[in-house]
Amino acid sequence: MEKGKVSKIIDEIIFFAMAVTLFFIFINYDLVPKNQPAPAPGASQQTQKITQDEPEIIGPPEFQTEVKEAISLMKEKAPNHYKCLCSLVERIELTSDDPPTEKTFAWTDSKEPVIYFNSKRYQEHLKYRNDASIRGGKYIIPILLAHETAHRIQFEYYQVTDARELESQALAAERDLLKKLGLSQETVNQFSGEHLLKEKWWD
Repeated sequence: MEKGKVSKIIDEIIFFAMAVTLFFIFINYDLVPKNQPAPAPGASQQTQKITQDEPEIIGPPEFQTEVKEAISLMKEKAPNHYKCLCSLVERIELTSDDPPTEKTFAWTDSKEPVIYFNSKRYQEHLKYRNDASIRGGKYIIPILLAHETAHRIQFEYYQVTDARELESQALAAERDLLKKLGLSQETVNQFSGEHLLKEKWWD
């Protein structure tokens, strides 16, 4: 094999190792939150920020309340996830815009530090939001916030092109959060196990 090719492969391996290390540092250690810009003057009354450093929440009152409760839960039980969210997400918004796929509940992308929630899926969720026995119930909002924040880390700090690996890392963030919330390992596996990768919801 040519020297140049060997050198390139070594460089790629080193870069990937550094990226993975950085990801786990963000997931497992506290970060100092960055100050987020203030809302635009005259912002709609349908927006709410819990504190100066937390993301703005845009949506109807029941959505704002549920997201606020999820963020407060993360702050109390999983401060590492909370600080990553506050550092990397400026806005959490319920939208009627088309999601990446029909079954997508929440998503983010590399263009802006926003987590979007699908309004249609949220309306369906309202029927089950007090049910702690299903993935779409009581814990789904904090689960999705942790999941999408993991994607924000990926966008901000390194590039992984394999879709399965991106989702696997985001599911790992979900599991870490659920453990910190005190759920049993069986429930954690049920809600955020690797079996969910078979659904390939990112296609």
